[in-house]
Amino acid sequence: LLNLRDVNPEMQKVEYYYTNQIDQLSIGLDSLSADAKENIKKMMSDEFVEMDSIYRVLQKKLGSNPGDERVINAMILYYQTKVEMMNNFLMTLTNIKQSNNSKSKRDENTLL
Repeated sequence: LLNLRDVNPEMQKVEYYYTNQIDQLSIGLDSLSADAKENIKKMMSDEFVEMDSIYRVLQKKLGSNPGDERVINAMILYYQTKVEMMNNFLMTLTNIKQSNNSKSKRDENTLL
């Protein structure tokens, strides 16, 4: 299996940028998903598993065709899409947490 970094040094920088973004977003998602309902966690997990399986197919294709720009562009699109999806999940989880915090404060005020 080939990665973008195996193609050329410029692609190594691209891959590093996106994997770093994904790692940072993963940390945020992990911390926020502790408060999320199981169905949301499962949906996120299922999406990432599916995306990662697509990436492995692209890696195999890159191994067969190391210079194929279509495969390289598809791999970059994968990274862009995954970062966008993770940002969307992060926003959703943040909104849920804020909503839950607001509800808890309203409930506390009602009890007083």
